[in-house]
Amino acid sequence: MTTYDGWGRVPAYLRTRTQLAELEYPRVPGEVAAWVKTFDWRGKPDTLDLFDWREAAPSPASAAQLEAAQRSTVRECGECGARPDGRLWELSGGVRVCRPCLLVARLRRVQRDLAEQRRGYAREVAELLGAEPGPVVVYPRRIRPPRPEGAARTPAVCAVELDTWTDGRRSRVVLRVGGARNPHVPDGAVPLAEGAPAAAALLAGRTPVVWNEEAADELAAIGEHLGRAGQDVPGRGRMWSARWTATVWRGDLDVSTRALGAVVDPGTPDRLALLLRRIAATADEPVPASTA
Repeated sequence: MTTYDGWGRVPAYLRTRTQLAELEYPRVPGEVAAWVKTFDWRGKPDTLDLFDWREAAPSPASAAQLEAAQRSTVRECGECGARPDGRLWELSGGVRVCRPCLLVARLRRVQRDLAEQRRGYAREVAELLGAEPGPVVVYPRRIRPPRPEGAARTPAVCAVELDTWTDGRRSRVVLRVGGARNPHVPDGAVPLAEGAPAAAALLAGRTPVVWNEEAADELAAIGEHLGRAGQDVPGRGRMWSARWTATVWRGDLDVSTRALGAVVDPGTPDRLALLLRRIAATADEPVPASTA
């Protein structure tokens, strides 16, 4: 039998014992048809039996008994007027609603929270861009030769690249770390000792802005190479990652899970700088009326 990973994958004809009992015309469960993995009221993992209502017999209750019970039971959604077979859910205001309206209410609540977070993040970006000197947007990359088939270790770094945007100007420095004869060193790469001062100058005195934590790790590793060349660069603690701020600012919610969707990396430092300016420009915008 099938075990479903969450309610979103359970077919409509499968119900738990409780759901069958809550039907307007209740059913008595037969054989277990499947299971669903869920969480109990304490938030702990749980697995529930599922029954096919098409194979479940009507309960012993007569029509007269069900009619009497109906007088004391709310069966109409207070939002959309739907009359589902199963239960209704109660919102904080006491209104009982169907499942779609419940999901809409929960989605709206998440949207309201995101609207407040969005303003806070936009103000943070505005402060970052307004600092003197301004930040430097960095796309770092460690360049490695292909790993030989069957090799257990990661191949050595043969070059590192800093692609930056600051003060309206894009700069790119590629430093050769490995030997000059390494065929995987990009054209135009300069020896580490020669190019390290220029690379360090791109970062000096500024907050490095990277896209995500992985890029921050890359920049920290490049900083170690620059440090061995006698150059002082900002440490890991001074870096600022933009991905999560962009994720909240975009607010692209999955309507079923209410989880934020992944955002696309702008791809180049000048494009990330443009995204930051667009975020900062919304710092003082009012909260939309629909989420206020």
